[in-house]
Order: sequence, then structure tokens, then C-alpha cells
Amino acid sequence: MKLLIAIPICANDAILAERHLDFIFRLNEKKAIGSCLLVFNSDVHQEMKLRIKVSAELAFVHVRETVAPKLPDNLASNKFQQLNNMFRHTAAIAQKQCRWPWLWLEPDCVPVQPYWIEQLAETYDSQPAKYLGFIGKTSDGTKFMARLGIYFTGASYELDTLCQADVPFAIATSLEVVPKCTHTDLIQYLNIERVDDLKNISAKAVVIHGDKAGIFQENWMSPEQVRAAVESRTELAVLNSTVELPSVTGTKTPDVNEARENTRSRRRQAASV
Repeated sequence: MKLLIAIPICANDAILAERHLDFIFRLNEKKAIGSCLLVFNSDVHQEMKLRIKVSAELAFVHVRETVAPKLPDNLASNKFQQLNNMFRHTAAIAQKQCRWPWLWLEPDCVPVQPYWIEQLAETYDSQPAKYLGFIGKTSDGTKFMARLGIYFTGASYELDTLCQADVPFAIATSLEVVPKCTHTDLIQYLNIERVDDLKNISAKAVVIHGDKAGIFQENWMSPEQVRAAVESRTELAVLNSTVELPSVTGTKTPDVNEARENTRSRRRQAASV
């Protein structure tokens, strides 16, 4: 089964989105797989769009881009209105032009296992519900499917009007979505603010939501290696508080930079023909 990966991008998370796509390229063993739809908010600069598209063309075989309609000035700075607007636009595009189920993958949603697309697609295909995701509860007990999830191809018909409400679309659509949703442990919500938080990644998860600083990407190891490394560092610190622990923070690898430059070169050559 095919699964479209839809990535919404605003100006304030555009750099994270570029790093996110570079990481997907490395996680996929430097191979392009699957199809991606880049959904830009109207505030993303053209140069930044080009940089992000280059990274996307490394990570995915097929890449399309679209720009969500511009919001009125009184709504343009509202984060949830931006997301609702991009979500509605994505659902409409997927329904009219793709006709595949699609995964809503915000820039702070990070794949943590190879073959994550295949696992999500197979799980969605093996169950009867229209939606697949993490079912959570608000403080008043209301159930909702969190934003990171898989939506069926006709979601726009069911959800478009509801998403015009002045609340996050996950809440606005909850009464419609939850009865038609299957909960999955492949998706995990985890607020990652420091390296130690990585030990809380579930062994079942293939994608997590909540890594706004790109900590997992910079310290990429398997979940088992992460837990072992964190425990080892903690034990060493307890034994000798004067020991300076080595940093596990990395930088963008040369192979990503080289691949990005190769992609740019191919595009320049094509443009000159």
C-alpha cells in the first residue's frame, strides 16, 4: 500500500524541517523512498523553500510542493490557525490529486526506526478504520486523535468544515475522528528536551512527536543503544562527579552535504539545457 508523507512547514520551523529531511535520508540508509508533499505556509521565504526541497529530493523518490492559502492578517500569527489552514489544504490536495492515505508529519515528528513508512502503511492497511493514530485525552476527559496520524483519502469531505473552528483541528474533529480511528503504539508522543529523555522512547514506536530541538536526530542510535548509553553516562556521573562526560551531539554529516550539492548540481544542469 502507498502512503503519502505530508510535511507542513511554517517560517519558524523551516530550519528544523530541513534538518528533519536530512535525517530521514540518513535513516533510510541514504536511499530515496516513497512520496512526499511539502505543504508550505505563506510566510516561508522562497530561498528556504528551495533548500527544503533539495533535502526532500534526497529523502523521497517523488516530491511535490504546495502553498496553503494566505490567512487574513488577524489570523496569520496564530499557530493553530496556521496548522488548521495547512491541514485543510493538505486534505483537499490528497483527496483530489493523490487518492492515497496520508501521514501528517510535522517537523518535530521524528522517525526513530528504519522502514518506518512500510510499518505504518502495513498497519494502516491491516485494519478497517479510516484513521490510525495515537488516541489521547484532554484534561476534561475528551478523547481525540493527536495530529500526527494517518488520514484516509476522503478526510477532506468529513473534516474540512470542522477544521474552520478556532481550536486545534485535533480537538475540533475529535467527535468525527475518534469513533473511526484505531489506536497504534507505532506513534508516540514524547516531549524531548534533553538527551536523557531519549531513554523514554518506546521500543514499539517508529515515529515520535515532540522533538522540537532535533535532539534525537543529533544523537541518533537505536532505542536500545540510547538507553544503554544514557544509563552508562548517568552511572559514571554518580561515581565521579568531576568526570567530564563526552558530548554525543553530532553535526551534519559530510555525506549529507555532498548529496545535497549533487542534487543542486543536477538541478542547475537541467535548468541550463
